[in-house]
Amino acid sequence: MENGLKLVKRVLRKKTGVEGPPHDPYGYDEMIVEKQYEGCAPIIVKWHSGLSDRIEIQAGGPVCKLDWTTFVHADEQFKNLTGMDCRDFEKAYERKKFDPIRKHPCGTKHIRWVDGYPGEYLRLCGKCGSILDSYVNMSEVE
Repeated sequence: MENGLKLVKRVLRKKTGVEGPPHDPYGYDEMIVEKQYEGCAPIIVKWHSGLSDRIEIQAGGPVCKLDWTTFVHADEQFKNLTGMDCRDFEKAYERKKFDPIRKHPCGTKHIRWVDGYPGEYLRLCGKCGSILDSYVNMSEVE
């Protein structure tokens, strides 16, 4: 419980992409935390790190954008808003990503990587045939 409110949902997402002009693109990363407390609208906090570093907050209304000039220490502000710094976020995100594998009903003994189409790799359960994860290597495709 936080401030007497019960947390009913917390979703962690990561997003990467390209921004900037087509002749000179730059990569960006986003760490997104969505929290919802009982009886309240969801709160979405997004840390965008790329051409500019900014934190975006949305709590049931329009998005509030805070750029690096507003908050010099984005990591501290992200921690104040979400309860976790970027390292904690990465750990929690990776742990959550592998939950379907660790908690698979057949156990982890039968899980292995197999080749799919060129450049495609699948992690599947040899016992039930479920696909648990996939990876595409674009350099093998092109």
